[in-house]
Amino acid sequence: MERIFAAIDSGVISNTFVGDDAFADLVRPDHDDVVEITDLSPRPGVAWTVHPDGYRPPSPYSSWVWSGTAWEAPTPMPAEGGSWTWDEETLSWVEVESSI
Repeated sequence: MERIFAAIDSGVISNTFVGDDAFADLVRPDHDDVVEITDLSPRPGVAWTVHPDGYRPPSPYSSWVWSGTAWEAPTPMPAEGGSWTWDEETLSWVEVESSI
């Protein structure tokens, strides 16, 4: 039965392919790892870490932590209206002023 696999090199998906176990075994020696994936969204360039939740995209900032489903800032984004952007230098949310 054909399934979707990701070739992993240096912790990043380098390629995805459809095949069976025999084909994955042929591809495996050319990569750090070859793993079965069950979601079509992994694509080349997406970071891979070995966790129960599988792959994850690269962290947007070095201070953010993986929650199990998404990257989260060390402090929650303010709930007040307006647009916010993360400032990694101050580790805080900064309100973006409207240009209108």
